[in-house]
Amino acid sequence: MGEFADGLGSLGCDDRVGWLLALFSFLPFLGMALLLSPSGSSLGSSTCLPFYSPSYQAPLVPGPQMSDSDSVLRHRNEKLKTLLSIGGWNFGTSRFTTMLSTFTNREKFIRSAIGLLRTHGFDGLDLFFLYPGLRGSPRRDRWNFLFLLEELLLAFRREAQLTMRPRLLLSAAVSADPHVIQKAYDVRLLGRLLDFINVLSYDLHGSWEKVTGHNSPLFSLSDDPKSSAYTMNYWRKLGAPPEKLLMGFPTYGRTFRLLKASKNELGAEAVGPASPGKYTKQAGFLAYYEVTGMGPLSIRPSSP
Repeated sequence: MGEFADGLGSLGCDDRVGWLLALFSFLPFLGMALLLSPSGSSLGSSTCLPFYSPSYQAPLVPGPQMSDSDSVLRHRNEKLKTLLSIGGWNFGTSRFTTMLSTFTNREKFIRSAIGLLRTHGFDGLDLFFLYPGLRGSPRRDRWNFLFLLEELLLAFRREAQLTMRPRLLLSAAVSADPHVIQKAYDVRLLGRLLDFINVLSYDLHGSWEKVTGHNSPLFSLSDDPKSSAYTMNYWRKLGAPPEKLLMGFPTYGRTFRLLKASKNELGAEAVGPASPGKYTKQAGFLAYYEVTGMGPLSIRPSSP
């Protein structure tokens, strides 16, 4: 849930900042993500997705902060929907591969997921599998992942009919990289099976590169096509329903250690990550509150 050692670094579901820039805004923030819409808007409801990396020894038990935050948000917006997001970058791929490998394993996962979601009052499930067929995941996972989504959707529909409750929602977090998209996903089938698609349109540049770049540029530069607009259009052109695409907005910054302090523009030479933040303690990364804690920020336009 994005909690850190020092008091100011403790965050919960109510710590969120965002405005509607498209139909919806999917805002990842450290260990959580928010889907926001203006209060009272007819465009949709607010959604909070806490990330969950399951452990065999540590079952998920939402703490009082999660329950209190959920109650406050539901009071503000009666249409609020909360989804549980399973996986993430650090979760890796091996446990997904094992679960996906057989119908029996997938069935066991689906039964446990439905029970978990209903027991703790979630409205749906988000799968944060990065990525099917890549990062050690075998190529067959690309198709096994689709089998899982199809079986989840069918099970959600059956459960809703039996219990007379609203059907659980189903979403997935997906890459913004065209090379990953081509290898990991059947975009048209994802569009049919998912209620919405969370595009991770951030971390497009970072300290792993030799020059500085924007973490999540909205539009492309003439010499750099990477941008949120580019990747959202790429998904749309491959057949994803536009109304299901949610664009990622990072509420954190990527930092660089410059080769020369006097050369600090976009594309300046960098030699690695900058120093860790006080609370996040991760080189090359600063949370939103760490950036604002630096004091007033200003941008001086370059001379013509």
